[in-house]
Amino acid sequence: MGLSIVKHVAQRHSGELRISSEVGKGSLFTISLPAMRVRQGRVQAQEQGLRQADA
Repeated sequence: MGLSIVKHVAQRHSGELRISSEVGKGSLFTISLPAMRVRQGRVQAQEQGLRQADA
């Protein structure tokens, strides 16, 4: 169930989950999410909005 949740979250963020496995070596789980640039003012406005919502 945990991996299906991780896969769903990754896909909702336009990313992906990759899994590879080798007998006797183990498994590798890789989550890729797209990077996004955000202007400083927008980040500050979002943080301020969150602070106001918490008040």
